Amino acid sequence: MRATHDLEYGYLGCREDVVPFYERTGWHRIRVVERSTPRSLPPETMMPPETVMRAETSVEAVVEAGSPVLISPIRQSVDSWPPGVVDLRGRPW
Repeated sequence: MRATHDLEYGYLGCREDVVPFYERTGWHRIRVVERSTPRSLPPETMMPPETVMRAETSVEAVVEAGSPVLISPIRQSVDSWPPGVVDLRGRPW
């Protein structure tokens, strides 16, 4: 990841019980709200993210706060992480 010169941060969502491991390896926990496409949506019916977020579509985005999210600063500092909702533009990984 660090060999890719155009990345500002590594981004990681994980379970609470593995957060200490990632923090020991240099990742930093941040508090954010994530928006994603529901896992229940079959892959063959997934629409482009810009379509999913339109008001007239029947697919609603999942908005989740509180799940562990960590970043690894590559070209920017942890303090430079921008505020606001993180839109995954698809399913959570």
